[in-house]
Amino acid sequence: MSFTTTYEPMGGSLMVVAKNSVPSLPVEICENVIEQLASEPDVEDIRKRRALLACALVCKAFYTMSRAVFCRHLAIMRWDLLQGFVKLLESNPTLLPLVESVYLSGRATRDELRPPRASGPLAAFPLIFARKLPRLRKLHICCMNPSWFYTVKPELFYSALGQFTSVTTLYMRDVTFSSANHFAKFLDSLPNLEWLTCSHLRWVRHDQEPIHPHRVIAKPVRVSLKTSLMSLEDTQTLIEFFANPDLDRAAGIDALSIGRMELRNLQHLGVKQLLHATGLSLRYLKLCLGTVVDTEENADDFAGAAAFMSLKDNRNLQIFTLKIHAFYKDTYHCSWLAPLLSECSDQLREANIHMKIGASTDILTAFLVGINSKQCTDIDDILTQPHMSRLKHVAWHIFDYTGHPVHEELLHDKFVALFPKLHSRGLLRFRLYSVRREADEFVDSDVDENGHDVDEDS
Repeated sequence: MSFTTTYEPMGGSLMVVAKNSVPSLPVEICENVIEQLASEPDVEDIRKRRALLACALVCKAFYTMSRAVFCRHLAIMRWDLLQGFVKLLESNPTLLPLVESVYLSGRATRDELRPPRASGPLAAFPLIFARKLPRLRKLHICCMNPSWFYTVKPELFYSALGQFTSVTTLYMRDVTFSSANHFAKFLDSLPNLEWLTCSHLRWVRHDQEPIHPHRVIAKPVRVSLKTSLMSLEDTQTLIEFFANPDLDRAAGIDALSIGRMELRNLQHLGVKQLLHATGLSLRYLKLCLGTVVDTEENADDFAGAAAFMSLKDNRNLQIFTLKIHAFYKDTYHCSWLAPLLSECSDQLREANIHMKIGASTDILTAFLVGINSKQCTDIDDILTQPHMSRLKHVAWHIFDYTGHPVHEELLHDKFVALFPKLHSRGLLRFRLYSVRREADEFVDSDVDENGHDVDEDS
């Protein structure tokens, strides 16, 4: 039996019909085949992209739907490609409402301080597409330097950017701003911004210039500051930007993620000030910390690290996640953990502690180097106080990079002995992930619950 496919342009449905009218395959099967190939452009899944292009060659009906799925998430990396895309949309205006996310990258020429032409497509993008992409919700900007923002007059650029009223999510990675003022103008131009992720930002000037007030129409309620690849000075500038009480940018933040930060640098970064500025609005907090002790002097400094991460003002905090990195050395320090947890309010529902441990010993010995039995008892007592009645679980996710064999059930019993009160109340959760060791080097990347590598702080 042979099949033919038809596509109804008005309804947008794909139909698979048998030539002899015998009952056909369900329409949803063919539609889902193509839908499953949709992927965000910042996720470089070459196999999905190739499969989607292959679907477009099957027949006219598959071509129409494949093109619609392909246009949903777009990646534009060069000026000449942007012009080609403009011509495509001009000849097919029905594709404009299909665009949901756009990835703009200047990866090819990001290191040129004065590129011969506007290679970064960001400068012209707002001017060309203002009010033309009604469903655009996510803007991902990668590998840009300041000169590309000003190939057009700044006031025209920001005015055009303000026309993207449907954009609620902004992701910036490997972007250089000339100053905090430049950064502020960019954020303020998007009137309905809700989610903001910053990764590997840089600043030409770090001096604390007066930031001219802007009419802030909407403030992001979910902010992720990925600082693992940033210098200390760049990280400080970024955190201070949001912590500045005069700008009032942290008030209203519902979910905040920061890291990775080295514990020894916390006193210089202004994390405490940022947490204070978020105040009662903060409900979800994730901190990613490096806790390796280099010298005995460092160990003394780490003991008071909780003072630079105070949670006293965050009385509505409900979910607290800590990601602790202890790689390459046999010594790390978490004596600050119990004092920090003691500041959590009675609204706390979940405490999730992810520990990535690499050492020359077995995992239990390595764990107890940084958190001794007395400190575990303190944590056990703190989180089982009567005012912690809303607490649903305390989850320990241990990522074992030691390479030593371990019996998970035996290790689980050891954790039960370390936290008896949490266990007796059914609050203790424990899971061990054995992570591969490559060429005698520890893999310093985040791992999901299935042991797969994922992006930092994702």
